[in-house]
Amino acid sequence: MILIHRITPFVLTLLNTILFLAFLMQWLSVPVVFILFNIINIVVLSRLIGWSISTFQYWFLLGVPLVFLNTTYVFLLFSEEAVVSYIIALFALALSFLFFENVFHFLHLPSSYQPYSLEYLSIMISMGSMFFLSAAGFGMRLLLLSPVWILALIIFTIAFFFFYGTLWVSKLPESNVLKVSLVGAVLQAEFFIAFTYLPSGYFTNAALITIVFYLTLGMFRALLEKKLSKKVFRRYVSTGAVLSLLVIVSSRWL
Repeated sequence: MILIHRITPFVLTLLNTILFLAFLMQWLSVPVVFILFNIINIVVLSRLIGWSISTFQYWFLLGVPLVFLNTTYVFLLFSEEAVVSYIIALFALALSFLFFENVFHFLHLPSSYQPYSLEYLSIMISMGSMFFLSAAGFGMRLLLLSPVWILALIIFTIAFFFFYGTLWVSKLPESNVLKVSLVGAVLQAEFFIAFTYLPSGYFTNAALITIVFYLTLGMFRALLEKKLSKKVFRRYVSTGAVLSLLVIVSSRWL
C-alpha cells in the first residue's frame, strides 16, 4: 500500500501533463479536458489523502491543488502566446507535484516531512491561484462583459478558502481564523470590483490583486500569531508599495 501511495504524486503529475498537452495542442475539446482532469484528480488524490470527507483536512489537501490547476486552465484560455502557455503549464505542474509529494510525506511518511512545507506551498499556490483567477475574471469582464457581481462572488469564495485553509494549516485558533478569513475575502472582492474601473489590462489588475492578497494574508497571519510589530507592518507595506510601483510603471495603460 505504501508503494502505491509513494508513486501517486508521479502518476498524477504524469496524467496532468498529458491533459495539459491535450488542452494546449487541442487533442481534446476544452469541456472534455476539464471533466477528465477533475475526475482523475479527485479520485487519485482522494485515495492518497484518504476518503475522510467529513474533515477539513481532506477538503484542504484536495482543494488547494484542484483550485490551482483549474484556475491555471481558465487562465490559459486567455493566454495568446503559445510559449507563455507552456511555461505557465510547466510551472503549475511543478508546483502541484511538490504539493502532492509533501502530502504523501505528511500523511504516510511523517518522519521525512519537512515542517511548514505544506504551509509555505499553500501560500505560493494560493497566490498563483489568485493571479490566474483574477486575470481570467478581468478578461471575462472585459471581453465577455460578464456580470461583475458574479465574478466578485467567485473571487470571494476562492479567497475565503485560501485564507481559511492557509491560516488553519498554521494551527491558529479556529474562531479567529473564520473572522479574519471573512474579512480578507470581502477585501479581495471589493478590490476586484474597484480594479475593474482602472484603465489597465487584466494582467496588470490581476498582479495588483495578488499583491493585495499577499499583504492581507501576511499581515493577518502575523496578527493572529501576535507577531505584527511596527517593523513587520512597515516591511509588508514597503514590499507591497515597491511591487505595486513596479507593476504600475511596467504596465500599459489604456
